[in-house]
Amino acid sequence: MKLTNCQKCRAYDFIDVKIKEDTVLQPDVSIICGNPTKAFLDFPPAIVVEILSPATRLKDRTIKFDLYEKFGVSYFMIVDVETDMVEIYYLADGKTYSKQSPDNTNSFTFRLNDHCAITLSLNRIWE
Repeated sequence: MKLTNCQKCRAYDFIDVKIKEDTVLQPDVSIICGNPTKAFLDFPPAIVVEILSPATRLKDRTIKFDLYEKFGVSYFMIVDVETDMVEIYYLADGKTYSKQSPDNTNSFTFRLNDHCAITLSLNRIWE
């Protein structure tokens, strides 16, 4: 992973994301730009990663997908360890996720703001 000008962005594992008063999710990995001031996030992470398992596969692809989209999470990445596939969704219009494709080198650049970008080599996930 290559970070470019991302001094305020950090990766967190298993941090609670409070979507609504009665809805709290815990992504496998979150990239957060800024400093959380509480024990949970009450604002959207820049990137959320969910690693599918037999027990969570359906919930991650449906319920969590919809909740992250409505909450305004810019990027939602699904990692399927059974099929060695990665799916990346971007909230381009601020409302609806669209599936993104890696470039021809099998890497993907997450643009978090004008100054911050994270480039991930997708094929290295499986190493």
